[in-house]
Amino acid sequence: MSEKFYSSRSFTDFDEFSENLHHWNITITQLQTGKFSNVLQQLSTGNIQLAFASFGGVTQQVGEPPTGKTIVLLADPSTQLVWRKKKVEDNSLLLFPNNSELDVLTRGYQNSVFTLTFTEDALLSQFTEKEYETYQQLSEEELLNLPDNHIRMLRKHCRGYFQTLERDPEILSSQLFQKIIEDELLSLISSTFLSTSGSSQQKSNASSARIWLDIENFLEHSIDIPVKVRDLCQATTVSERTLLRLFHERFGMSPKTYLTWNRFNRVRRELNKYEEGRVKVSDIANTYGFWHMGKFAADYRRLFDELPSETLKKRLSYRHNIHP
Repeated sequence: MSEKFYSSRSFTDFDEFSENLHHWNITITQLQTGKFSNVLQQLSTGNIQLAFASFGGVTQQVGEPPTGKTIVLLADPSTQLVWRKKKVEDNSLLLFPNNSELDVLTRGYQNSVFTLTFTEDALLSQFTEKEYETYQQLSEEELLNLPDNHIRMLRKHCRGYFQTLERDPEILSSQLFQKIIEDELLSLISSTFLSTSGSSQQKSNASSARIWLDIENFLEHSIDIPVKVRDLCQATTVSERTLLRLFHERFGMSPKTYLTWNRFNRVRRELNKYEEGRVKVSDIANTYGFWHMGKFAADYRRLFDELPSETLKKRLSYRHNIHP
């Protein structure tokens, strides 16, 4: 993470959005109909990578964060997130345990977060040997509830850096500006770790956690076949009623609806791999269990606000305009 950069862009396509996340490797699955405006601002000083991301609608996001220690906080208290199957309060700090994966569900109409990634060396420089033991213990938590003044201060600083860069993008080349960002954020985060009580959030029910693990493992190994609810019931050895409750708690929808939206997103990702004329939409749709092409195209348009053929055309235009 030694490179230094600043970027600010808006997107209506979640795949383009995720592709432009520096050092992140994530997949965003759209679970609500419509086309949404998404904003992404990113800056890196070399030791710290800070991003502001605004997501529209209901999405599921999985993948890997950048190398280092990644921390997330809500930029707007109205944001609705489910982090690693736990509801996020407006004063929560989301922590990536070591070697963990991204697992976020956005549920609000518009959801905004700040993400901060620190190099381990930069963070460790803030602690004495005894303080480091406290940091190690807390850094394995997944959610920390902060005092209101701490969360307000973090938001204020993160927002202020981007406002400054919007007025003068060239200021990032200033070593003084880089040092101010690093010193302020490292100081704020280290003091946050040392001042919090570290009380663990109530853990998910063990049985539900086991079922979700079985569901996720099954879906991961069934990526090229259309999965039905009864398949999940057999794989997890639970009733359809139990699955219905779990999916409504986590996604706000039935397993059938979730699986259908998931298949549409997979078709969209496949279409995004090809240029127009090199693949038949029907071939990809059939692979994921869609056989009635008229209904498929209508439902695809309802979810993504464009026809499958328009996805191919847009992807071709997007690729021709990519700059290294």
